[in-house]
Amino acid sequence: MAAIFRKQKDKAKEGRDRRRSMCHNLPGSIHSKDINEQLRMALERDGRPCSPPDVHRLKVYLSRDGLLTFDSATLTWAVAKR
Repeated sequence: MAAIFRKQKDKAKEGRDRRRSMCHNLPGSIHSKDINEQLRMALERDGRPCSPPDVHRLKVYLSRDGLLTFDSATLTWAVAKR
């Protein structure tokens, strides 16, 4: 049982690390109208599927990971480069 949980944690960490590395190729600040195109290009560079649902999924995961935050005052997304 512990081996299963360890494998799940390792797979989740790999996903977070992959998404973190994708952020390094993104600009530090992206206007709201350009975010989907920027994420689509990031998925293409990573060799991943880049349909509209895939782009939305990436945006959700980046937000959950704290790598992408929205500023409603300026309508921009800030990309964390950590």
